[in-house]
Amino acid sequence: MKLKTILIGSIILLTTFLIYLTTLDKLVYFLALGDSLAKGTTPFGESDYSYNDYVRDYISNNNILEKYIDGFIKEDYRTTDLIRDIEDNRKIMINNKKQSIKNALIKADLVTLSIGMNDLYYKINTANLENNDIFDHIDELMEDIDELFTLLRKYCKEDIIIINYFRSTSLLNNDKIKEYFNYANTKLKNKSNEYSIHYVEIDKLLENNTLYLPMPNNYFPSRNGYEAISTKLITKINETLLRN
Repeated sequence: MKLKTILIGSIILLTTFLIYLTTLDKLVYFLALGDSLAKGTTPFGESDYSYNDYVRDYISNNNILEKYIDGFIKEDYRTTDLIRDIEDNRKIMINNKKQSIKNALIKADLVTLSIGMNDLYYKINTANLENNDIFDHIDELMEDIDELFTLLRKYCKEDIIIINYFRSTSLLNNDKIKEYFNYANTKLKNKSNEYSIHYVEIDKLLENNTLYLPMPNNYFPSRNGYEAISTKLITKINETLLRN
């Protein structure tokens, strides 16, 4: 009788443990990385709901959010800044505990990334638009992107999603700038495919839409714009990470 009781108790404990493991495996550790877009910077210079916040809410509302980390995001971030942070294993404080970026990448089931817009716009705003050196600059940017993707994939083996580059409405009628952005996005897409990183196009979604980009000389979206971006990301997440 005692042996039977022990056996039944062991089965219950094993079943409970297996259920716990199954549930734990379905939880999503979500790491958001990037620049002002990742932070949710508005056309008025304030931080509002970013596309990452909407994605977090979606995952949380489905009761599968294990952890959400957005503390590594920095405004005016450039590609080389993120590379340096990973190499230096930058740490932040979360609930009075240190959290390193490498550890977050290792644990992450989902990483979202916005990077390179600051690099691209800086060159366009300071260079002669008729000078083909901008193509060389984009090539250099993609070399940095390649280095970044190598680092990301060194630590994160799960789903990474990157959003592409888009023009502010004041730049839409300039054919040369269109050529530059098309070139940069083609390069970015190819690099993403090379490293099995999900590439999400948001340029066609935002451009020519004053509800999403209300300030002609500013590429920061409105809150509606960030929500629209999140819808594209959630679609990709449902096709990949949450497809089962």
